[in-house]
Order: sequence, then C-alpha cells, then structure tokens
Amino acid sequence: MTPKEKAKELVDRFEQHSKAVTYGFNFSGDIDHSVECALICVDEIIESIRHIIGEKLRIEYYFEVKQEIEKL
Repeated sequence: MTPKEKAKELVDRFEQHSKAVTYGFNFSGDIDHSVECALICVDEIIESIRHIIGEKLRIEYYFEVKQEIEKL
C-alpha cells in the first residue's frame, strides 16, 4: 500500500467514525476533523518508532563500549 493509499484509508476510517458518533456536535462529513484525527494517529506512531530506534541505538552504543572495554 502506498503512503497516499494509507493516508486515504486512515482519513476514511476516521470520517466513518465521525459520521457514526456525535458528542453533542455533528461531525458528519467533516473531512477536516477526520484529517486531524488521522494526523494525530500517525504522529503517535512516528514518535513511538523514533523512541524505539533511539533506545536501540543507545543499547548498540553500550554493547560497543562493552566490547572496547573487554579489549583493554
């Protein structure tokens, strides 16, 4: 699935949810609301991946430090 296709899928899913649910407001067909929800979702995924990659890089760094210590 291309990024463009995934973006459309996410927005469509949020739009369907917005049509089915109202919390005192009618979000029915509000594409801006659906886009904002999809962006929040993707931002959370990106931040989670960034954190995981950052942790992995730190762990790899200290494995290398350990190897260098063992060489001393």
